[in-house]
Order: sequence, then structure tokens, then C-alpha cells
Amino acid sequence: MSLRYYLLHNFWLKFFSLVLATLVWIVVYTQQTNSTTVPGFETGKERRTWEQVSVTVLKTPTDTRLYKITPAAVNVTLAGSPATLDALKPSDLEVFINLANMRYDTRIHQVQVYIRADVNVLSVSPASVAIERFSP
Repeated sequence: MSLRYYLLHNFWLKFFSLVLATLVWIVVYTQQTNSTTVPGFETGKERRTWEQVSVTVLKTPTDTRLYKITPAAVNVTLAGSPATLDALKPSDLEVFINLANMRYDTRIHQVQVYIRADVNVLSVSPASVAIERFSP
């Protein structure tokens, strides 16, 4: 049997199999590289909310002005393994707004969260706070 026979015999079946195998490979590859999960539905993950966590103001050392933050505390929802969430203390959560590179016309700032553990921040409520400047 010739090479031409092996290629052209049942050509459409072979072509369909090649296209289907390529599509399956693309789907599996993208799922492995972009593993996105729905929050709260991860296996072995738990959600926990810390309520009324104080917001800290980060500013430059030369900035002597006083700031009033409204609201002064936020709720932070985290997701992670139960053992990690049980070991977390309120001091492990750093909730802050960064005023070091602040533009003077900006009154609303996004709240940022830094955590020293392997957990995901699901939500911060409210996500932004209003600031009011006072001169000393």
C-alpha cells in the first residue's frame, strides 16, 4: 500500500479526528494555565469575614496634615484553608489607604489589604473611603 492510500483513505474521518484532538488539547491547556475558580466553591477552602477592621493612613514623613477617614473601619472577606484562617490574627491584616502619591483633588481612595498568609481577599466593604484634610 502506498503512502497516498494511507493519507487519503477515510480522509474526512482523519481530518475530523485531528481537529477534535486539537480542540480538546486547547481546552485542557487553557484550563490548566488560567485556573479560575468561583469564590467559595474551591475544594478545601473556607470563607471568613473580619468585621470593623481599622483603616490605616500611609503618607510621606514630611506630610504633617491630619486626615479624617469616613468610614474608619471596613469589613474584609478572606478565602483560604481552614487551618490558615484559624491561625490568622487581626494583626496579620493590614488595611490601609496610600496617600504618599495623592493628588490634591482626590477625596475618594481605594482601600488596600495586605495579608502575611496564603489567603485570597474576596471582598472589602466598602471598597473605597472618603478623606478630609485638616491642617495642624
